[in-house]
Amino acid sequence: MPIIHSLLDTDLYKFTMWQAMLHRHPQTQAEYRFACRNATAYPLADLVDEVNAELDHLCSLRFTPDELAYLASLRYIKSDFIDFLRLFQFQRNFIRVQATPEGSLRIEAHGPRCT
Repeated sequence: MPIIHSLLDTDLYKFTMWQAMLHRHPQTQAEYRFACRNATAYPLADLVDEVNAELDHLCSLRFTPDELAYLASLRYIKSDFIDFLRLFQFQRNFIRVQATPEGSLRIEAHGPRCT
């Protein structure tokens, strides 16, 4: 059973920053890198297959009409951003997971490249 069930399973700050980036810098290519700063009881690298499966599932999700209606009800979320989210879907070929030699995970996601 997947861990993430909705694209709303994140904090609102990410949506407000995403909207600002889209409005002010629409040509910007965002990049995300995961870094675990906590000591773990086991090597995170052992979870590569499970993390890949979760990411595959994440990339199958779309915003539902109810989720878009909720976001649209927030006074600071603009209608053009809702229109963008209606079309949005994570693309798996832009997300990479690797085990590091230290036994951790390296997760990187980026927007489409023009090159």
